[in-house]
Amino acid sequence: MKKTLVLLSIFFLVISAFGKKKEAITTRYQFIKNNGQFHANSQYRVSIPNGMLFLESNTFTYHFFDGNILQERHHGEYQGDSNIAMNYHAYKVKFENANPTPQLTASKKTPNYYNFFRGKDRSKWAGRVPAYEEVEYNQLYPGINLKMYKHTYDGLKYDLIVAPNANPSNIQVSYTGVDSIYLKGGKLYVITSLNENWEEKPEAWQIINGKKQKVTCKYHLEGNVLSYTFPNSYNKNHELIIDPIMVFSSYSGSFANNFGYTATYDKFGFLYSGSTAFGVNYPTTLGAFQTTYAGGTGSGGTGGTDIAITKWDTTGTFLIYSTYLGGTSDEAPHSLVVSEFSELYVMGTTGSTDFPTTINGFDTSFNIHNPIIPVSIASTGVFYQNGSDIVVTKLDSSGSNLLGSTYLGGTNTDGVNNGVNTYNYADEFRGEIDIDKKGKVYIVSCTRSDDNPVTASGFQNFKLFPTVNHIDGIVYKLNHDLSALEWTNYIGGNHGDAAYSIAINKDNDIYITGGTYSPDFPVTANAFDTTNSGVNDAFISKISEDGNTLLSSTYYGSAAYDQSYFVELDFEDNPHIFGQTSAAKGLLIHNALYHDSLGGQLITKFKPELDSVIWSTRFGTGSGIPNISPTAFLVDVCSAIYLSGWGSTTGMDTAGGPFQGTTDGMDFYLMVLSADANSLQYGSFIGGVSTIRDHVDGGTSRFDRKGKIYQAVCAGCGNFDNFPTFPNPGAWSNTNNTTYFQGCNLAVFKMDFLLPIVIADFDAPTAGCAPLNITFDNVSKIQSLTTYLWDFGDGTTSTAFEPNHIYTVP
Repeated sequence: MKKTLVLLSIFFLVISAFGKKKEAITTRYQFIKNNGQFHANSQYRVSIPNGMLFLESNTFTYHFFDGNILQERHHGEYQGDSNIAMNYHAYKVKFENANPTPQLTASKKTPNYYNFFRGKDRSKWAGRVPAYEEVEYNQLYPGINLKMYKHTYDGLKYDLIVAPNANPSNIQVSYTGVDSIYLKGGKLYVITSLNENWEEKPEAWQIINGKKQKVTCKYHLEGNVLSYTFPNSYNKNHELIIDPIMVFSSYSGSFANNFGYTATYDKFGFLYSGSTAFGVNYPTTLGAFQTTYAGGTGSGGTGGTDIAITKWDTTGTFLIYSTYLGGTSDEAPHSLVVSEFSELYVMGTTGSTDFPTTINGFDTSFNIHNPIIPVSIASTGVFYQNGSDIVVTKLDSSGSNLLGSTYLGGTNTDGVNNGVNTYNYADEFRGEIDIDKKGKVYIVSCTRSDDNPVTASGFQNFKLFPTVNHIDGIVYKLNHDLSALEWTNYIGGNHGDAAYSIAINKDNDIYITGGTYSPDFPVTANAFDTTNSGVNDAFISKISEDGNTLLSSTYYGSAAYDQSYFVELDFEDNPHIFGQTSAAKGLLIHNALYHDSLGGQLITKFKPELDSVIWSTRFGTGSGIPNISPTAFLVDVCSAIYLSGWGSTTGMDTAGGPFQGTTDGMDFYLMVLSADANSLQYGSFIGGVSTIRDHVDGGTSRFDRKGKIYQAVCAGCGNFDNFPTFPNPGAWSNTNNTTYFQGCNLAVFKMDFLLPIVIADFDAPTAGCAPLNITFDNVSKIQSLTTYLWDFGDGTTSTAFEPNHIYTVP
């Protein structure tokens, strides 16, 4: 008989301390074994914000201190009696009628250890004490285990695992020593004299016939005793899984009007955002590169814009750094990407002659436009009175210094897609920046200039139809510090063309995608489609690493409007595009089980040579026209599809455990498709109830390869505070603080989809001298019925689950 279990996932220790946001305390959440250095009751101890948690046989003991006093003393701000006692509060969480002596087992040992040599009593000393990332209570109740662990978003979480025929109603949890305890909105709130803690709503899932089904699970509180109820019965012959979790969501808290554009991530899971700020009151941090607003021209009385760049802590509770970036005219950010060294690259547009550049920048002067054609995108508040140039800037990991910064463009408008290809609000600010594995920087965008800087390399280093009224796509390749241009290629024909997105394959060849009206757009003989439909078609093109060869290029679309906004590659370098369509019923659907015959959004998978389509699908509201504007796209290593967009969301499909199952019709939409579009894995809305839709004002956001989304939003417009923030309270800002009439705030959110289709991950020490013996810790999300191939980078491999490997040379 198949093993059956019930998994109750409890998210907890979301703590709103009374400390200052910018001085929030983070923790690595390591479970330290008690080797005699702690009280005998505890078996493990873990640090939590402003306190400690002790794991006892059938009890958790929380011990908190006053973070305000500690922080103020540390920073020399405390003005009271220097001998005043620290304030503390402790309480216990006991599993009633549980096994008094369950076996606690720890796993995922950390590479570090701890020493405790305090006081004169040597019996309380302990050296080389190990620490772990997981502790499991075995048989806490008959057939019920509890696992507590450090979650990937730097928080703590525990699962209650209920085996077949075990009774979850046996779980009874009492809280003693708290000031008050109550349920609100499905959450459990625990109030002490120092802080307010809460435990998130429990979630339970089952997979039945290949489909996810939610099992309703709720808290039940009688006095101070908590239990779990299942209003609907669950199938005990199937496992349960958890739904996606909101890692954090926050407003910028800017008092200046502030519009959201773009977001990205780094390898440590930090979120970086790019927005426009319309004044002096965007939150900046001490030591950031530019802490003062440089001004701007603006349109519609908005006062002008600077780019605002912020790096957020992984908990969303404080800012790592935050800076303005701009000159005395307007700027807007389009796309962000982070190097392996945590250096942030920013791609945007500017009308400033004094945008900050570096001495070694490829082009340190704004390209004087002749004639001057002002560019106004009134709805975004941006006005380029002297026309626009592209700008590319590289910030160091601290956000304090420019490692490179340059203009790009010619003597007409560059970087702004204000032509015939503009379909959605803020399509003017599309375009993307990316980095290859050699550290080379690629920019894909639009231009009206026929005198862009070019090199001898390139398959099309001139504008085919040189007129100011005509827009072409353009691709630049620069070196890592933005001091040299390696090549430039125009991409387009004699009508309007726009390039939006870029993907780099294993050979460092690149794919770009966008939209074209040109009947003579450069396509190749082997292309899937060599003929333009007569209106806007999508295109996808493959360019060699050296820029000299258009390896393959194709139109894609119907006789109606079609356009592609994102391109991503799977593990086998098959390109996928994500865009919009108004095609007739049933067109552009091929080999896809999940589809809407009149869906307004398209996803298509090509073979690498772009000579054939592997599958294609459409989704949406069934209206026959596009209803969301694409904002982020991912194809993971198992060919699952992730995407986000915003727009008219009424009628979009929901699936899995939606974060937000209903919509006011003006929200963001998040979606996950299984490999080859066979089924809808997840569909959810996210947004506030507002008279103005949640949106972005242009730009790209991103998913990381583990299926987490890092999304920027322009939220709360109309001075609303109802975009969902998390933790609430406790995020950097749970409110839109702008005082501008009908003002907006950048909001950001990071969500972990926790889907098992994202498989491979590992931890290993990152420093040492050869010869070095490394033990790799396999932390993949699926560890059964899975084979592994480890490539150690020195010509050797292994198929072990957790191999040891000796590196003999540096």
